[in-house]
Amino acid sequence: MTETIGVKQIWNIISRGKKILFASTFICLLISATYAFVIATPMYSNSAQILVNQTNRTTNGLADVQVDLSLVDTYTTIITSPRILNEVNHQLNGDYSIEGLTKMLRIESDASSQVIKISAVATSPKIATEIVNTVVQVFKEQVPTIMSVNNVSILSEARVMNKQKQIQPQKQMIMIVGFLAGIISGVLIVLARFFWDTTIKEPEELQAVSGLPLLGVIPHFNQDDVFEERGRKK
Repeated sequence: MTETIGVKQIWNIISRGKKILFASTFICLLISATYAFVIATPMYSNSAQILVNQTNRTTNGLADVQVDLSLVDTYTTIITSPRILNEVNHQLNGDYSIEGLTKMLRIESDASSQVIKISAVATSPKIATEIVNTVVQVFKEQVPTIMSVNNVSILSEARVMNKQKQIQPQKQMIMIVGFLAGIISGVLIVLARFFWDTTIKEPEELQAVSGLPLLGVIPHFNQDDVFEERGRKK
């Protein structure tokens, strides 16, 4: 079959393979639902905000604010440093490693703000809250000995909320991806079966392959249909 396949013919091919398409979509949705609701571990996030200012100021103007802003990245690095995280781990009874705490923490800061947001991602809201608040307290205690800073203000502490929503897995997104993957894989399977199948199924295909005119078509009869027709004639 070397003739060009048009869009209409492709649509007809896909339409004839609706069972495969439905089966593929169902299987992919089932796999996605199993992962999202059974296999994947729910993850929760909680956060706190702090404001850090220098102690020794020569002036009380815009220059001091600019200096504070320039040091925000330094504070962010200090928060995730081994010196801070070792003490955090100690206060959390040694349940975590420095590498584990680093992966769980998210430090965010705005280039135009002195506010630093500290977030933690864990398997429960309680654990995330405990880690965030411990990091904030340890940073507040340790940073004066590291830099000339003792003005750390806690703007908001992490709190455990009732019926807190998990941030991972994103079940709706996973189901959408599974649905699309099912449709795409189903279409590919149907098209692959069509192009790899060399049998002739339609009279037009035989005419196109042989190049001979089509004189007639012999219909297919079941044996029961033949006996039933003979019985009617009698």
